[in-house]
Amino acid sequence: MKKLIKYIIILAVLVGISFFCLPQLMQFFYPRPYLEQVKNLAVEYDLDEALIYAVIRTESGFNEQAQSTAGACGLMQLMPATAQWIANKAGLGKVDGRLFEPELNMRLGCWYLTWLRDYYKGDISKALIAYNAGLSNVNGWIAMGYTLDNLPFKETTDFLCRIQRSIKAYNYLYYNK
Repeated sequence: MKKLIKYIIILAVLVGISFFCLPQLMQFFYPRPYLEQVKNLAVEYDLDEALIYAVIRTESGFNEQAQSTAGACGLMQLMPATAQWIANKAGLGKVDGRLFEPELNMRLGCWYLTWLRDYYKGDISKALIAYNAGLSNVNGWIAMGYTLDNLPFKETTDFLCRIQRSIKAYNYLYYNK
């Protein structure tokens, strides 16, 4: 009986610690660096801060120097050709080697997310899979009858799931949603 009471007390203490420390622990895994820049970009491009953070966290883990094997660069993992296309459309001039600059990379990525969201008439999930897999792939999948529940690329399905989880975590931790 004494052992049972001891285990119940230990369990109660652990539950209490988890309850009160969980948000602080989660904030470690869901940080908000570049807070002012993200706030400003969220307003400028009419995006949720949680979405911007979720994309950065998922794409680069907040590593400014991240570069994928495919050649995507920076915080929001933009391909150089796509980044230059965005810069031209947004009137930002030449990107040449500046994709690792956080401010420019985030600005280009946020512009692109907004453009994709508008292209897909407000459907942020389609915008996100296009951000990951490319506009032509997504348009082809839609034409072939694929839905968000049965995408042909597992990587894109996983990307969307990670983004959605991160958005929920950021909203819970910082935005009371």
